[in-house]
Amino acid sequence: MKKRRFGILAKLLLVVLVIYAAASLISMSGKIKTAMNDQKEIEKQVEELETENAALNYAIENSDDEKVIEDIARNDLGLVYPGEKVFISD
Repeated sequence: MKKRRFGILAKLLLVVLVIYAAASLISMSGKIKTAMNDQKEIEKQVEELETENAALNYAIENSDDEKVIEDIARNDLGLVYPGEKVFISD
């Protein structure tokens, strides 16, 4: 009888451990998917910032170029030449 009881307890313990392992794997899978999505979003942000950084470096390196100065004045500051008419479309 003792031998049979030990077998039943061992099987019960094994079932509990398998269920715990399955639940842990499912939980870990969800965390991995979340982390991968976060990584993709961060990589996208890095690309955008690198592009912006390159544009700013170009503007700094060519700050004495009249074309760069005019582009900044028109696009960033909204300036126009006297008598010039600007049409804005959406």
